[in-house]
Amino acid sequence: MICELCGRPFKEKIDWSLYFYPAEAITKTYLCPQCQKEWIPIDDIEHCPYCGEWKKVSEHCECERWRQSIPFFKHHSLYCYNELTKEWLNRYKIQGDYQLRMIIGKSVREKLSNYKKYTIVPIPLDVDKYYQRGFNQVEGVLEAANISYQRLLSKSLILSAQGLKTRKERLETPQPFCVNHALDENQFYLVVDDIYTTGRTIIHAYQALESAGAKHIQSFSFLRA
Repeated sequence: MICELCGRPFKEKIDWSLYFYPAEAITKTYLCPQCQKEWIPIDDIEHCPYCGEWKKVSEHCECERWRQSIPFFKHHSLYCYNELTKEWLNRYKIQGDYQLRMIIGKSVREKLSNYKKYTIVPIPLDVDKYYQRGFNQVEGVLEAANISYQRLLSKSLILSAQGLKTRKERLETPQPFCVNHALDENQFYLVVDDIYTTGRTIIHAYQALESAGAKHIQSFSFLRA
């Protein structure tokens, strides 16, 4: 096997138990052992129970600002954002290496198995960005994980890329989302994004869904900066 990120050859360890469970279709290993070690699960380290902050966990986490306006705010992340996961996201999302979505497909499927009663709501792209990139990076991973989702949100305001903004500019970003359908107040919704940095995008999604009638909302991201 050849590692999808570093290009090193490695010998794949086959988990034969998966062959007895056809539903678990994602069995291939895409990373060499060295690269696998750099994908650090948030659950394996100390982190904020509300937003997943892992660099400096304190009694007064930065997410307090979000919990003041949204008391039920609860965000979960899968992996830490470090040099290797940054490279993965850049090559997948910016350079358009669509095959790289498969790297975390299995992990995302396993994690989201805890949210079976939730309607999965991916963060959308604006129309211009979608046609420029050719795919929605969140939906790509969800499809690799064989996770169904609903496009309940659309982006009504075209903004510059979050990665080009300062922290202050990100926090001051106006509401870009609108809800496409009437929502059931008894339904559970899980907003999914590729990376949580300041939380501004996720909070906009919470607020849009809540304004449309949703009362049970949580969120999830593949990476946590």
